[in-house]
Amino acid sequence: MSIKLMISGRRRPGQTLREHRRHMKDVHGRLVLEYISAEPHNAPRRYVQNHVIDSVFGAGDHVGTGLSLGFDFITEIWFPDLAAAKASRETQHYLDRLRPDEGRMVDDKRVIGLPFRETEVSGGAYPGAMVKVFALMPKMRDMDGNAFRAGWISVVEQAGLPETVQHIRNLALAPGSVDGIDMFRLADEDAAYDFAEAYIASVLRPMQAAGLMEADAAAILIAREFVLHPGRQA
Repeated sequence: MSIKLMISGRRRPGQTLREHRRHMKDVHGRLVLEYISAEPHNAPRRYVQNHVIDSVFGAGDHVGTGLSLGFDFITEIWFPDLAAAKASRETQHYLDRLRPDEGRMVDDKRVIGLPFRETEVSGGAYPGAMVKVFALMPKMRDMDGNAFRAGWISVVEQAGLPETVQHIRNLALAPGSVDGIDMFRLADEDAAYDFAEAYIASVLRPMQAAGLMEADAAAILIAREFVLHPGRQA
């Protein structure tokens, strides 16, 4: 089973967005590519950065999700399975060269990283990088995970959302702040903003009304995609 790590976070304190994005893409990205070249059997099989250009974030810490301050990035990293993902972060190469660099661009206290299994709901081939909308969905603390996912999927199916280039549903494989992430590809930023507004109105609000989610608990991210290592997803 192919899995994907999705890591969402904020830039380190005292760093501008410009500095953060340059470091993430040009410095840290290069280190990951060197890892892939040196140890392809241990390194990520596919590596994509998404730089957040705007977002709607959770209402506050009382929701217990960690989504209350928004995010500056969401990174997607593919591995053959959970064991491979774990082993990749335990090699000497990772510990010596990549791990020390993470603190130069990321606030360690504001990171959510979880393994997900992705399913393509609609779409297929697409012409290169596009703008993405991510919906980070936390379930209510006392709710059964299967009930939450069934309710969420049902609401999305009935929402009548605008057409997208691709829709990927990511379901968490481990407990954490986020139970699922909807990812949508759009042709441009205007389409992404329109879609994000429609998702809030047609998915989040009905879910809150149905008791599937705390008020304003989810986070919506609009991001530009940078495919640093296309590799393969399976």
